[in-house]
Amino acid sequence: FPCRLGGTSVWYHILKGSKIFWLIPPTERNIQLYENWVLSGKQSDVFFGDTVDKCGRVTLTAGNTFFIPTGWIHAVYTPLDSVVFGGNFLHSFGIEKQLKTAQVEDTTHVPQKFR
Repeated sequence: FPCRLGGTSVWYHILKGSKIFWLIPPTERNIQLYENWVLSGKQSDVFFGDTVDKCGRVTLTAGNTFFIPTGWIHAVYTPLDSVVFGGNFLHSFGIEKQLKTAQVEDTTHVPQKFR
């Protein structure tokens, strides 16, 4: 369950195969829960989606394009071999959340090479 690099938004296009996404809105409470979950060291024992009030699930298949806004906490599972195009980008509509994500990365000790 990462926040996206430096608070970027991200898009995916599924050419072949599929992906399953779990999405959590970037509320203050969810961000605090996320920080606590990362710092607990129990990521392999506790599914973060079970710790929040709302966690959506979206299944994408060939031909689908998907956009994840700045700050959304999400997990991705690829159940079969897939060909996917995507990219991360910054924009002026999400500056506040981009800065908040940078703070979360500091708090949770995300290495610089992943920012």
